[in-house]
Amino acid sequence: MLREALRSEVVPKEIYVSKSYAFDFEKEFNLPFSVVVDELMQSISSTVSGRELIALVPKEKDHQIPEVPRGLYVYLQDVQDPGNVGTIIRSAEAFGLAGVCLSPDSAYIYNDKVVRSSMGSIFRMPHCVLCDDDVFEFKKKGYAIVTCAPRGGQSFSTSWDGAFLIIGNESSGVSQDMMERADGILTIPMEGMVESLNAGVAASIAMFMLVGED
Repeated sequence: MLREALRSEVVPKEIYVSKSYAFDFEKEFNLPFSVVVDELMQSISSTVSGRELIALVPKEKDHQIPEVPRGLYVYLQDVQDPGNVGTIIRSAEAFGLAGVCLSPDSAYIYNDKVVRSSMGSIFRMPHCVLCDDDVFEFKKKGYAIVTCAPRGGQSFSTSWDGAFLIIGNESSGVSQDMMERADGILTIPMEGMVESLNAGVAASIAMFMLVGED
């Protein structure tokens, strides 16, 4: 993850390295660091590996969504699993989205599992926190709202200048209010006896469906 940060031109403010990894770290990276005894590193690190380090990097400022509709954004409406959020951030970068927006009740974007699951995309993908009312205000300015439903929608690629793809909560889905205000409802074709998909998987497929043919 440190390599991804550096590749994204994010400069760590501080780096702490376990004593057992310090020699190898110094050979791999030309960066200043502080050594921490292994026992202390293990007590504060959320992962277990042979290469323990902690890097403190600056947080990005919230992305400002253009007033004039431009680009496709994904809006996570109370998506609470950090792994799903990280996966969606990574897919959003892969499919060229303009940004990722999270509701206040979604998983915290700097949760360690979100950061790891994004595989470095969090350093490059514009992101911000919005509430549902903010999305509705952007709709008044010309942005379209596209929701997902397991059935009853359609499969299409977007022709809107600006749009929000809404990904709902893992258990309750997209809110009724958001569904009623949607300009389009996307349904992912599925076969067999599968009734639904993991939020991260569904969001990734939906993003591809909306931009894959542009």
